[in-house]
Amino acid sequence: MRRRALRKRYEVLVGSAGFDLRGDVPARSLRIAEQQEDEILRALPRAAEIVIMDEPTAALSAQETAHPP
Repeated sequence: MRRRALRKRYEVLVGSAGFDLRGDVPARSLRIAEQQEDEILRALPRAAEIVIMDEPTAALSAQETAHPP
């Protein structure tokens, strides 16, 4: 797949999820909250009907958990 097409698909996916994640940053460099958003983004293109997360807000600050989707 061409980089431009892949970048466009990523931008659409991130926008539809309401996240503000750059696609050129390695996941290991992201904050914990952003890593969790990254995990959610991985499930979305697979058309997952259910995503089960074990204590998804446990490692987040109060401000991060209050962030609207």
